Amino acid sequence: MKLIKFSAVMALLVILSGCFQSDSQVEAPEISPLVSPVVESTIPGTSTPGTSTPGTTSEITSPPSVQVTFDGCGKTEKYAQEVWYENFKTAAAAILPQSPEACYSKNGFMVVLMVPGGYCEGSTLYKYSIGTAALQKATVDSKERGCLASPQQFGRRDGNVIKLVGTEGDAGCGSQMYFDYDFINNKITLIKELRQCEGDKEGKWQYY
Repeated sequence: MKLIKFSAVMALLVILSGCFQSDSQVEAPEISPLVSPVVESTIPGTSTPGTSTPGTTSEITSPPSVQVTFDGCGKTEKYAQEVWYENFKTAAAAILPQSPEACYSKNGFMVVLMVPGGYCEGSTLYKYSIGTAALQKATVDSKERGCLASPQQFGRRDGNVIKLVGTEGDAGCGSQMYFDYDFINNKITLIKELRQCEGDKEGKWQYY
C-alpha cells in the first residue's frame, strides 16, 4: 500500500514539473517599433539635405555658370545682319554717330560699346542687353582721380572683367591708366596708373 502511494506521488510531481517547464519556454511576442526608421531620399544631382520629405531636398545645387565669350569686336555695322540689330540701332541712336567700338557676346546676350572721350574725360562705356533691348551707361569708380585718360579700344578679358588702358598727358608729363570694366555689373574701375615725365625712364606707379 505504501509503495502504491509513493508511486502515485512521484507521478504527480513529474506531471507538475512538465507543466512548469512548458510555461517557462513560451516566447514573448515580438513588439513592432512605434517609430519607423527615417529613410532619406534625394533627387539625383542635388546636395544631401539636412532634413527633408522623401523625394525632395531642402537645397538644390546651382547649374554650372556659363563662361561669357566675345567676338573680335569692331564697328557696329559689322553686326547689321544680326536679328537684334534693328532694335539695337533704335536704342543706341544717340551714340552711333560717334562710331563706338562694339563687342558682341552671343552666349552672353549683350553688346558692349566704347566711346572715347576728350581730354581728361575718360571713355564712356555702354552695355546693350539683347533680351530687353535696353542700353545702359556704365558707372565709373575714378578713385577721386580728377583727370582720367581715355582708352581707345577694349583689351583682353579676364573672367567677367575686360582690361582697358588709356594714356593722357601734357607739358612733358603723362599718365598711363589701367582700368577694369566689369561687364556683368557694367562698371569701370581705375586700378593703377604710371606717371612719367621727360627724362624719367622708370616713372612712378600709383595703385588705387
